[in-house]
Amino acid sequence: MLEDASRVVPVYSKEATEAAAQMAADAEALKDILIQTVANNHPNIPNEINDEQFWACRRFLAHFLATRTRTERSTP
Repeated sequence: MLEDASRVVPVYSKEATEAAAQMAADAEALKDILIQTVANNHPNIPNEINDEQFWACRRFLAHFLATRTRTERSTP
């Protein structure tokens, strides 16, 4: 959402370009933090988590992955 907002804000206000650039930078920083967090908590062996945990994680991460479809987000 932050990335999308950073693209839309300048359309509404040319004075908001600095804010839009900050929003885009913040979105990138949040992605990096998410990647680090997942990497630091990822099990050594993927089979160490049960199916319920897998799908909960996938649903959570789908919010951050623009390429995912609604169908994938709603999968158990």
